[in-house]
Amino acid sequence: MTDLRENMLRDKELIKSITNGADLNNPDDIEKIYRDLQSGAYTFESEVGRNFDDHVYELYEKVKSGKISKETSGTSGKKGKKIAISQKKKNVDKKALHPSNSEKRNNAKYDQVINELAKEELKKKEKRRKILIVAASLVAVLSFGYFGVYNYMLGRTEANNETLAALKGSDVLSAKSTPK
Repeated sequence: MTDLRENMLRDKELIKSITNGADLNNPDDIEKIYRDLQSGAYTFESEVGRNFDDHVYELYEKVKSGKISKETSGTSGKKGKKIAISQKKKNVDKKALHPSNSEKRNNAKYDQVINELAKEELKKKEKRRKILIVAASLVAVLSFGYFGVYNYMLGRTEANNETLAALKGSDVLSAKSTPK
């Protein structure tokens, strides 16, 4: 059970390291994370990680279908691109220094979802463990019961055999078996 919890915590930390500095609303970041996951750079060991992988895949599919589009600036040409890039760098620096409340809420919601999934997984494992214990106990009780019945029947059979062996050499059998 602690192994499952450790796997979930490792996956949670791995997810934090993957999403650190990445915006899951930005198509470029989604594509980069998706490529990294598909290349096998990251492997998940629990349901939490697999759910994150599924979530990234769904976001990637939305990007491919055009539901999530790249931000386009109204400028054209090299000079306009340089201005847009410098503005993006300024925005990134501001975001890095002061995360917005929505990002904090998203992280809190994501942490809450991960914790709920971890609890559900632990409940499933606990239920399986209890069923296994009940089944093993039932098998043990039935085995001891069979052993007791076997020994009882063995003792009865041996007693009958001893009685028959005692009668074999006696006159009781010969008197009954020969008609006069």
